[in-house]
Amino acid sequence: MRFSSFVAASALCRSGSFVAAAEPALKIEKNVVDESAAVATDQKMVPGNDFTVSLAKWLGVDESVVLERATASPEFEKKFLRRNGETSPNSSAKEPHDERDGNRSTSNSIDTAPVFVPPKYELIDLLSEYKKNNPEKHEQQRLSGNTPVVFMHGMGDAGYNPGMQHLCKTTAEKYNTYVLCLDVADGFSSITTKMDDQLLAFADTVLKDSNLSDGFSLMGNSQGGLLSRAFIERFNNPVVKRFVSLSGTQNGISTCPTSLSWVCPIYTHVVDPYNSPLVFADYWKDPLDERKYLKESRFLADIGNDREKKNVNYAANMKKLEKYVMIETTKDSMVLPHESEAHGYYAWGGREKVEELRETVAYKEDWIGLRTLDEAGKLVHLKYPGDHMRIPHDMLYDEVLPILVGKEGNKRSSQAPSVEVYQ
Repeated sequence: MRFSSFVAASALCRSGSFVAAAEPALKIEKNVVDESAAVATDQKMVPGNDFTVSLAKWLGVDESVVLERATASPEFEKKFLRRNGETSPNSSAKEPHDERDGNRSTSNSIDTAPVFVPPKYELIDLLSEYKKNNPEKHEQQRLSGNTPVVFMHGMGDAGYNPGMQHLCKTTAEKYNTYVLCLDVADGFSSITTKMDDQLLAFADTVLKDSNLSDGFSLMGNSQGGLLSRAFIERFNNPVVKRFVSLSGTQNGISTCPTSLSWVCPIYTHVVDPYNSPLVFADYWKDPLDERKYLKESRFLADIGNDREKKNVNYAANMKKLEKYVMIETTKDSMVLPHESEAHGYYAWGGREKVEELRETVAYKEDWIGLRTLDEAGKLVHLKYPGDHMRIPHDMLYDEVLPILVGKEGNKRSSQAPSVEVYQ
């Protein structure tokens, strides 16, 4: 979902592109706006105020339902009402050391939750302030011989956030290539904009970028991983050569993201989870009712080719990939089940059994071309025992990025194991 600063992560992109050259053509502004200043408020959750009314309207429920749920959830004010003088929950304060990682350098400050800001306090102020302080100064040029790279952020994140800035800038400089950090559905809009609309904006942006006309490699984070795959299946113009999905919501979710857990009872019992205004309705997948999923899913069932009538173009486009890397974080608290990140999911009828990718009928019948990629040695499944998007620095920079840019050398032949547990 959101990289506040994924060590793994990211770089400055206004509409955001980076390029590295022998004589650097890139100028990077260091002025980063503090999100807490943009959205601070002293409001309480009380009947009739703008916050409560707008939130109820957004969710499509009565105001009393919101008040009841907010009162019952002590996390609400702590995580979602940002007060003057308090640190924003999305600031880049350093997180406690995770003993599971030993001395390894991990992503020091990944904010794994979506940014939640009610409609009145969207990140419009932050974005406009950022653009005012960061005028377009990037000389864009095409470096011959190096495949360009595109990065797509996750839910609640933005291409201009420090984490994404770091990843994009590092990739551009290390591999001497053009990098585009997409600013599609940034911040709060990534939570309220349907995936179909995000996908159209994604496709329009890359198609208009002449630096990408001969194809590019693509990495999507969390929700951005699913959006990226949807681009490959539906458009693939320009063609995607290599694709990396980090903690992607590839085969759906069956519960609300942790940071929005307070709203889940409303979401699942009051609002139709397949037709709510929240974006994760687009990849909601209730394992208890396959028929309803196939009938009402407005995005995932199509992208997964799950319905009886298959779109042959989806599999054909996926089969064009030179490499597809699925990174599964096995202690994920955001994407449940975490096997969804590698196209696994609960077996229909309950939550007791999880089917891994190769056990699914979608794989066996090659609905989107994954079996073909796997048999050709083009499908790589990396597992790491971390939380959502929390992978070690060396795993990202020494293992994942070289594959993304096609510089893995002889380390990965077609005989290399397609499933690896990265310890």
